[in-house]
Order: sequence, then structure tokens, then C-alpha cells
Amino acid sequence: MPESPERTALYRLYGTDDRLLYIGITSQPGPRFTQHAADKPWWPQVVRREIKWFDTRPLAAEAEVSAIIDESPVHNGNNALDRFGLYRQIADALREAIYSGEIPAGDRLPSENALVARFATTRTTVRKGVALLRAEGLIVSQQGKGAFVRGPVSRSIPIPVADPGAAAEALAAHMHREALVALTQALVAEIAKPSLEPQ
Repeated sequence: MPESPERTALYRLYGTDDRLLYIGITSQPGPRFTQHAADKPWWPQVVRREIKWFDTRPLAAEAEVSAIIDESPVHNGNNALDRFGLYRQIADALREAIYSGEIPAGDRLPSENALVARFATTRTTVRKGVALLRAEGLIVSQQGKGAFVRGPVSRSIPIPVADPGAAAEALAAHMHREALVALTQALVAEIAKPSLEPQ
């Protein structure tokens, strides 16, 4: 029996000077804030709360991932920008299965329960990993049926050539470490070649 959509809030907690302290999602903000007050040592710093509601939990989880990456809240544990966190490992494994054809275009991703068991983690972590792929446009969710691979799948990604730091981040998010090392070596070799342009 398909799960009914669960209306879910994305919340931001701010301290003085509008400093963003924490971003999270919940279907029940009141009890969640009570829990934070009991177990978060930084809770007394909160002076303002911002809440935005989404029709489903996956939509809220996708917005949460994007917000944490873009806005860098102070207290989203283990450095929320850590690109090698477990939810990113889940996204990387699924992305590789999609690109390799192991999960072809049109096929359904493994169920949430299967991914929880495979990665020995929580539903929230799995949802964050899947939300990354949805944000990249690799998958699409169908209510009550699951997430499906879009087709045809292309490995092309936009690289911001005018911003080397952003280009490096984009490549690091889509390539294995060994491939990044090989690319770095190839770039160094290319730069070392004598220029044919007149000085």
C-alpha cells in the first residue's frame, strides 16, 4: 500500500545578528523544538525561527540538502559541507550504478528499506542521498511508486570555467578520487607544455 504524502517543514534557526545556526526538517515543529531545547547546547542562542512547509517529506529533504550546502549553518553536525558524508556516499554509489547501466533509464531505484539495510543507516540519510540525485536531475519520484532513473542519462555536467574553485567542487562531486588524481596530473602536464602562442 503506497505511503500517503507527509507534509513536512523545513526550518531554519537563527541566532543574534541573523547568524544561521541550524537547518532541519520535521513534520512536527513544536515537539522537535522541545527536543532541541533539551539536547542541543546551542539552543539558548536561538532568537528567531523560520519555517517553510512542503507537501511531501522527500521534497523537504531535497530542500534541506540544498539549503545546508548553500547556507552553511553553524551547527549541522560533522560539518554539513563534508562532501564525503554518508548521504553523499549513498548518492555516489547510486550515481555510479546509473552511469554504468546497472540501473538503466526508466528503472526504479532500490527501495528506501533496501538502501537503509545496504548502507546500515537511517531513512533520513537515505532520503538526503536520493534528494541529491533528484536535484541533479538524474532521477524523478513518482508518488507511491518510488524514484526512477530519468532517461537518457548523460554524464555531462556544467563546469563553471571562470571560477576554478567552483569547477573543482563540481568535478569532485561527480568523479572518483583516482579519476581526479589522473585529471590533475594531465592538467599539470598540459600546463607544462611550451606555449605555441607568441609572447
